Amino acid sequence: MKSWRKILWSVLTVAVAMLCSCNGGTDVPEPEIPDNQIIAYTASELTAPFATGAFMARIKDNRFTPYASAEGGSGEIIFESPVFMVGALAFRERTTLWTIDLPVDVGAIGKSAFAGCRNLRRVELLGDKITLLGENAFEGCESLEEFVVPDGVREIPIYAFYGCKSLKHITIGSGVVDVYDKAFYGCASLESVEIPQNVTFLGNYCFDGCAQLREVVIRGDRVVDIGSTAFRNCHAELTIRVPSAMLENYRKNELWESYLDRLQPID
Repeated sequence: MKSWRKILWSVLTVAVAMLCSCNGGTDVPEPEIPDNQIIAYTASELTAPFATGAFMARIKDNRFTPYASAEGGSGEIIFESPVFMVGALAFRERTTLWTIDLPVDVGAIGKSAFAGCRNLRRVELLGDKITLLGENAFEGCESLEEFVVPDGVREIPIYAFYGCKSLKHITIGSGVVDVYDKAFYGCASLESVEIPQNVTFLGNYCFDGCAQLREVVIRGDRVVDIGSTAFRNCHAELTIRVPSAMLENYRKNELWESYLDRLQPID
């Protein structure tokens, strides 16, 4: 810890607090981490940094124990080596994870990488290289309040933000073309969303259960294909705004016939 010669990459911080068996599933209080519990976890020491299930087992050599135990588990993880991908299941169900900063060279977030991290509130992307967002990546992140999908991402996959009931703000990157089934299912706090110009497909149930969703703005110059009940169980006053030049095309498209009374021009 005291002799770092070079920190090549930005810091990835995980704040973890020990869970006791009597907490009954309640939120974990954010811990104050004493200096002697800060843990240097160097990715280069592993065969595959952030490989599948990297944090599913205890890393006893570094005194990092994700599960509640007498051995402790409080600490901070600092990556000193290149991290290019958050692999599948990497932080799955780490309920003590509060915030995380993804280093500048991360290019992908794997399948279910943060699924079940119910206390995860903030995800900071320190770089702009992410091009892949895995299925179920943030499923069940009940405390996550906002997220910016990078411009390099082409697809928002199935269940990507399923059940993120505190998600209030989502920015969909300009490179996104497809938003797949149930991507934002159950995001009950989401009030508005802008669908950028390149999006051509909204999947089945993709915004189903977004009970506070009042406004959707679609920017593209073609009619977006839409799956079954994409906006079911949204706010009763939901308005879907499309470019004025495209309004009649939407109204004539059979895929949009369930939303005729909600379609309005942007201008």
